[in-house]
Amino acid sequence: MNQTSTKEKIIAMSLNLFNRSGVENITTRHIAKELGISQGNLHYHYPNKDKLLETLFGDMLTALKNAERIIEDKPLDPEQMLLSMTDNFKIMYSYRLFFQQNDVIWRRLPEIKETMMLLFQTKQSEILALIELYKKEGKFRKEISARQVEFLAEQFIFNIQSWLNVKDYNPDKVSFAYYAKLLFRLWLPYLHPTEMKTWEKLLD
Repeated sequence: MNQTSTKEKIIAMSLNLFNRSGVENITTRHIAKELGISQGNLHYHYPNKDKLLETLFGDMLTALKNAERIIEDKPLDPEQMLLSMTDNFKIMYSYRLFFQQNDVIWRRLPEIKETMMLLFQTKQSEILALIELYKKEGKFRKEISARQVEFLAEQFIFNIQSWLNVKDYNPDKVSFAYYAKLLFRLWLPYLHPTEMKTWEKLLD
């Protein structure tokens, strides 16, 4: 293996093993053994498990950033919004260790906790801004109060944070689009009837 491919294979195997067996249960020795390389070779590229976690976390943030479809001051159409959330759920599943094993990772690397908290705060602000824009364009019912909008944004974030755990109890529901559609059903009751019909057709 050349130097570049070795690093890539180490990261790919680390992600696989951390997701499958747990961060606490996997050591760099396990990863090296699975790859058929020496532990010293692995440590040449990544001196410890924390460095592997930091690299994987950075890769996840990059993937999420690259998946963004948001256009400033212009909401995506419903189909684009659904595709965007589906893409985000695919990425979250690929890097599910950061959501399902966050207590372990946060103890090891508090800076990852800080970044994750900021990430969800930013996402909630984006959802609030999107809802306000929808209200301005008449796509949300006018009588929806500011507090109801805040509550809806909080529900969105809660579901984004927890869908991976729910997925474990629904092994037959394997489609990422299914969970994205389930998420957007939260705001059906808030929509103007005309917009609601558009979304109901898309979410069926």
